Amino acid sequence: MSENLFGLTVAADKGLDDLQCQRLLSENLKYQEIMLQYRCALKALENRLEILNEEFSLRHDRNPIESIKSRLKSPSSIMNKMQKRGLSLDFPTMQANIMDVAGVCDLLFRGGCVLFGKVLKRSV
Repeated sequence: MSENLFGLTVAADKGLDDLQCQRLLSENLKYQEIMLQYRCALKALENRLEILNEEFSLRHDRNPIESIKSRLKSPSSIMNKMQKRGLSLDFPTMQANIMDVAGVCDLLFRGGCVLFGKVLKRSV
């Protein structure tokens, strides 16, 4: 017996470990295209935050943002989250239901730390 996972046929009686999930998705062109969109959106957001920081520095003679950290959810984390929610493992379902595939995790301001997550909930 087999099942369709993100357009690829996999034996249903064998669970997928993290490495198998990584290989399954990272070798899939459609997955790579979707993740490229998320990476580009993250870079655009990070770039905008850096520009705002520089503009603030020019006007007020100080930089309020000390560091910006972002991340993309791993293939195995995406699949595990979808399986826990009982979602079908396909790309339209992933894009419609997994809202934290990419995000700015930490934004550290000088003089204090303000952390927020999931800024980039659904940019793609």
